[in-house]
Amino acid sequence: MKDASSHWATFDAPVLDPTEHPPGRGIAERVGEALGCAVAIDVWRDVGWSIDVTVEGEALAIFISELREGSTWLLCCARAESGFLSGAFRRPEPRARALRALAERVDAILHAQFHSVKWYPDGWRGDVGDRATEHP
Repeated sequence: MKDASSHWATFDAPVLDPTEHPPGRGIAERVGEALGCAVAIDVWRDVGWSIDVTVEGEALAIFISELREGSTWLLCCARAESGFLSGAFRRPEPRARALRALAERVDAILHAQFHSVKWYPDGWRGDVGDRATEHP
């Protein structure tokens, strides 16, 4: 697979607390704890959760949001910075390696703790025909 600026996956997991808003904090905490590194978990755009991590010196994030109520979740591994200039002067190769390493660690966690894990090497558009693989 080519290096990507983000890695997208879907997986199935039950909602642990149906009263929380946004849903999925328990899932984000499980992923963060399984990573075993210092992470910060926060609400992301009022629709999901972000997990801030540092991999190979790169500031990265995992975003998790409910895709289908009560069962299917969307996950994205991407850089943590936002805005055009935040990454404009950085070499892309280290970031791509760090993102790939993070996606592989997250893949192991998803397969160990959740079900129906699918990765989308061409990006996730939400189309039924999106090409999916078992691993990133």
